Amino acid sequence: MAHSIVPGTEKALLKLDDGTVIELDSTGAGNVASEGGSEIVKLKDGTIAYNNVSANQEVKFNEVSIPAGGSYKLRLPDGTMVWLNAVSSIRFPTRFTGPERKVVVKGEAYFEVAHNKKQPFIVDIPGRQQISVLGTHFNVNAYEDEAAVKTTLIQGSVKVHTLSSGKNVVLKPGQQTVVRAGRGIETLTGIDVEKVMAWKNGYFDFDQTEISEIMRQVSRWYNANIELDPRLKGLTFSGRLPRKENVQKLLKMFEATSTVRYHVAGNQIKVYQKNRCVFFRACQGLQFLNAYFIMRLTTFLLLFSCIQVFAGTSYSQYVTISCKNERIQLVLQKIEKQTGYSFFIMTS
Repeated sequence: MAHSIVPGTEKALLKLDDGTVIELDSTGAGNVASEGGSEIVKLKDGTIAYNNVSANQEVKFNEVSIPAGGSYKLRLPDGTMVWLNAVSSIRFPTRFTGPERKVVVKGEAYFEVAHNKKQPFIVDIPGRQQISVLGTHFNVNAYEDEAAVKTTLIQGSVKVHTLSSGKNVVLKPGQQTVVRAGRGIETLTGIDVEKVMAWKNGYFDFDQTEISEIMRQVSRWYNANIELDPRLKGLTFSGRLPRKENVQKLLKMFEATSTVRYHVAGNQIKVYQKNRCVFFRACQGLQFLNAYFIMRLTTFLLLFSCIQVFAGTSYSQYVTISCKNERIQLVLQKIEKQTGYSFFIMTS
């Protein structure tokens, strides 16, 4: 059912050095754990904070990870604040010792780094780049399923070091580096930081954003599986919507165009091109219909649908069949690939 897809909430997993995993969203305010000379506390507003209590204990490493459909905020042992987006993680020591403060990030995170000139803050994006700061505010988007790592400076100064080329770029507020595999590093100016920070402030904010990138954001935040019609590749959208809204409201924004339609079933979302849809309704009461008959029937429906499209009208054809045999599913998949039409199997 469509109502099973809900907006994300504050949720995270804390993994201690010994492998113990704690669900932070189900933990009450107060002491969560003690490890490596730090006391781990959950504040009343839900923030996880690390308080140094002993300099004599061995430093341990912790990891906070955010599942799909979640986000979270934490305060590191040095006072640095970190906001983590869905499907993201940060690994860090329970105390920062030595000449630098180093953390490892995957996904997307926003930092407000506590100033310490004697101990630079290093964000490591494994195998891709490092960001060096003294005290500043910046956002890094480093999802593995995105084509580029984007670092945007809000306040202060950062140095971005690419591991592939070895190049360094120092950013000023309002600038962004874009690092793509095999294409080096690019510096952009005049960045709208409000749009970059929209996720942290509770919004989707698209500005001529390609639909495939939008759907990846939707998938992470709503924890939904999305199938995108390849014919929609290159289509862009602009708009702003609170992330707390139901997914249908966001999808209807796309459907308001003359191009996009969607179908929601449970945790699955199929986004397809208008006028290219045939629905099959499964009926348990019917006997098996062979694959050859289904193919002939589908061909007839597609020809009729094409006439409707040529006439400039929107058309969706429903037909009742038996889906007891797996061969029917395979035939529909084959027809879908050959014709470019989308097929939906719906239960009565």
